[in-house]
Amino acid sequence: MLRDKLFVFRKNVGKENIIGILFSFVLVLLFGFNSPLHPWIGREAATDSSVFKTVALMMEHGYMPYKDSFDHKGPLLYIINFLGDMISQYRGVWAIEMISLAVTIFMMYKISRMSSSIISSFFSVVVSFSLLFKFFKGGNLVEEYAMPLIAISTYIFIDYLKNNIISLARIIIAGACFGMTLMLRPNMIAIWIVYCISILIFLLIQKEYKILWRYLLLFLLGIIIVIMPILLWLVLNQDLSFFLQDYIIFNFKYSSATLNNKWECAIVFFENLVYVIAMVSMAYHTIKNANLLNVSYMCYLLLTVFMIAMGGAPYEHYGMVMVPAVAYPLSLLFEEIENIEDKQTEKVVYFLTTMFLICEIIANDWMELIKWIPADYVNRNENNRTEAVEHAVELIDVLTDEDDLITVYGNFDIIYVLSNRKHATRYSYQYPIRWVRNEIIEEYFNELQEEMPKIVVVEKNRYDEEIDEFINNNKYSIVYAENNEEKESGLQVFSRIQEE
Repeated sequence: MLRDKLFVFRKNVGKENIIGILFSFVLVLLFGFNSPLHPWIGREAATDSSVFKTVALMMEHGYMPYKDSFDHKGPLLYIINFLGDMISQYRGVWAIEMISLAVTIFMMYKISRMSSSIISSFFSVVVSFSLLFKFFKGGNLVEEYAMPLIAISTYIFIDYLKNNIISLARIIIAGACFGMTLMLRPNMIAIWIVYCISILIFLLIQKEYKILWRYLLLFLLGIIIVIMPILLWLVLNQDLSFFLQDYIIFNFKYSSATLNNKWECAIVFFENLVYVIAMVSMAYHTIKNANLLNVSYMCYLLLTVFMIAMGGAPYEHYGMVMVPAVAYPLSLLFEEIENIEDKQTEKVVYFLTTMFLICEIIANDWMELIKWIPADYVNRNENNRTEAVEHAVELIDVLTDEDDLITVYGNFDIIYVLSNRKHATRYSYQYPIRWVRNEIIEEYFNELQEEMPKIVVVEKNRYDEEIDEFINNNKYSIVYAENNEEKESGLQVFSRIQEE
C-alpha cells in the first residue's frame, strides 16, 4: 500500500545543508567568471543573450515581446531579462544567472546525498557541473534558467520513488517547475514526461485512483499558477496571437529536420565523457536492480538527448539540460565504490577513478578559470568591448537621441543593448530566421521603408544587395566602416542624410 505523506516537509536547516549552500555559492561564483556580464569582465553579451536583452529593453519602453519585438523563445526568458535590468542595467541579469546556477548545484548535491556520502556527493556535483564549461557559451541562455527547475523536479521525483516522501507543496512545486519550463522552451521537459508517465502507471497498477487524482490536480495547480498570469499578461496586451505564431508555429518550422540530421545531432551530444559515464553507471544499476526508479531514470537520460536533438542543430548550449541529469548516476557510481567490501581494492578503485576524473574533467577547466581571476580583478575597470562595437555605439550616441529608432541588419543586437536604442521594425535581427519564414525579410524592409530609422548598422559579413538597395535609395551615407573601407566585410554604420 502506497504511503501518502502528503503534508510531510523536511527541515533544511541542518549544518550539512548550510555547508551545501555555501559550497554551491563558492562554486558558482568561481564559475561566474565565464560570463561576459561578470562585473569585472565587461565584455559584450553573446548573440542570443543580446537578443533577449534587446526584447527586455523594448519592454522597459512599454513594448511587448512577439508583437513589437520578434523572437521565438518563451516569455519567461524575457521577463527574467527585464527583471535583471531592474537590478542593474546590462549586468543585472548576471545576478539572476548566479542564483539559478547555485540552486542547480545545491539540488544536485541533495540528489547525490540520497545515494552517497557527503564527500562523494560534493565530488559528483563538481564533476557534473564541470559539463557546463562545454555548454555555457556566454550564458544568459534559456537552458540555464531551466536547469534549476529540472534539478528541483528530479529531486522531488527521486525522493518519492526512492524514499516514498511526498507532500502537497512538492507536487505543486513540480507542476510549477514544469510550467516555467514550458514558458522557456518545451523541448526541455524530458524529466516530467518520463516521471509523470512512470508514476501514473505505478499508481494505476497499485489501484491508487484517489491518490492519482489528487496528485494530478495538485500538479495541474502548479502549472496554472505559473502559466495563467503570463497568458493573462499577453492577452491584456493583445499579444497572445503573436505569441502563438512566434513561439508555437515558428518553432515548429524552426525545429523541423530530417531524421538523419536528428540522429547526427544526438550522436554529437552523446560524445561526452561525463554523460557516457553517467549512462554506464545507470545502465549497470538498472541491470542490477530493474526497479521503477532505475528504469525510468535510464529512459530520462536517453530522452533528454533525443529531445535536445529534435531540431537537428547541434548548438552546444542545448546541452546545459544534461548537467542536472548526471548527478544521480554519478552518485550511484560513488556509492558502489564506497560499498566495496575489500578495503584495499576500494582504495585503489576510488583513487584511480578520482584521479582520472580530476585530470580529465576538473583540473583543466577549473584551473584555467582560477588562473585568470587575478588578471580579471586587476583589469576590472577596463572597457573590454571590441573597437568596432565601441565606435558604432559612440556614433549612435552622438547622432541620435534616446527616442530615435535604429536598425541592425544581421544578428548583432548588442548594438541596441549598449546604445540603449529601440529598434525600428518588429525584427531586431533577420538571420537565420529569414530562412525559416521567407516573408520575414519582406516584412522587415517594408517596415523599414515606413519608419526610416536615423541609423542603419550592418553586421560584419552581412552587407548584401537588399540592404545596399535600401541604403542607396533612401540617401544613407556611411559614417563608419571597420578597417575604414566602404563595402568592407566588417561592421558598418550608415546615417540618413537629412533633407534641408
